[in-house]
This record gives sequence, structure tokens and C-alpha cells, in this order.
Amino acid sequence: LILNDGVQYSGQMKNGVRWGKGTSIWKNGDRYDGFWEDNLFSGMGTLDFKNGEKCQGNWAKGELEGDAILITADQTVIEGKFHNDLPHGYVKETQKDGTIYEGDYFEGFKSGHGKIVYSNGVTYTGEFLKNKMHGKGILVRTDGSTYEGDFVEGKKEGIGKFTWNDGRVFEGPFEKGLQHGIGTYRTSSNTVSYTHLTLPTILLVQISVVAVSLKKT
Repeated sequence: LILNDGVQYSGQMKNGVRWGKGTSIWKNGDRYDGFWEDNLFSGMGTLDFKNGEKCQGNWAKGELEGDAILITADQTVIEGKFHNDLPHGYVKETQKDGTIYEGDYFEGFKSGHGKIVYSNGVTYTGEFLKNKMHGKGILVRTDGSTYEGDFVEGKKEGIGKFTWNDGRVFEGPFEKGLQHGIGTYRTSSNTVSYTHLTLPTILLVQISVVAVSLKKT
């Protein structure tokens, strides 16, 4: 059957519109196989786009709703809860390079609590806002160093604790990813000093010591 808009359709109909199980193929090569209601995707179905994108799952009024899988044109796989055609709720996202995110989505964005393991082995567990690390979280690098504390729009910002893989620790304020302000610096031998810092984490140098270094006994 060729519909008025030139779309091919084979399947069930009701009152002259697609209703029930059927298949439509558009002029551009896009294809939908599944259930319809009042000419809209409704129920279980699969939508394949010519560019390689694929949507499979439950539909309501023409949009993904509930459990579904989205495979994007660049082969990112998003599996989990959808609402109004967008990932919304608990989702697992696997990117082509092997990066994996598991956690909350809100209206199409990573927002809420989740964990991401990057293809290079770096991991982050904590809060997200609109696809960025934002809130409380723990970042673990491949060399074993860690940062635990506040993030703002993907950068260390606020109060945090950075631990090097050799045992050194800095606790205090961060700004735009750098130590910034008065904090506590401990060496691997437990020497403690209070420092004013504005340096990259990997280049930590004491600039001004404002209290006598203490040594644990």
C-alpha cells in the first residue's frame, strides 16, 4: 500500500489509518517495523534510519517511552529508560571507543548519580549535571592518583582531597581544576604543613608555609 505521502505500508489498519502491527518504509529509506495506533508508533517496534541510527523498544504516541535501546549513527549504544523520545532514568551508555557510563539521565542528559569508565581507564563516580561532572564525586586516574570532592561543570572546584600514588595528600580548596587557597599538605612520611597554593595538581610545590610543619610520632 502506498500512502498519500508516498510512504509504503504493509500491515493492519483501522478507519483508514495504520493501526495494529505493520511496516512502513519512507522514501529516504527509513523503516519502522512494529505496532501502530492512530497512525503513530505505539507499543513495541523498531525504527531504522538510513544513516545507521536505530531505535528499538516501547513507543507511545510516536515517541520512545519506557524501556528502549538507541544506537546512534556513530555507534553509541544507549540502553535503559526513555521518556518523550529521550533517555530519562537509569541508563547504560556504551560509546564506540569503549567508554561506558551507567547511571541517571534526565531529559537526554547525564544528570544525577552515575559512574563513567573512560576508554583510557580513568574512572569517575559521583554526581553529573548535563553531561558534566558536577557535585560530589571521586575521580581515579590510571596512575593510581585520586581526587575526592567537589566538581563544577567538569572541573575540580570547591573542597576536595587529592591523593598522589606515592602517598602525598592535599586537602583544601580547588578552583578551575587547581589547588587554590589555604589547605593541608601531607607528605608520604606524614609531615603536615599548611600552604597557599595555586598550581596544577601534578606540579604541587609549597609556596608559603603559614604554620610550623608537624611530624607525627
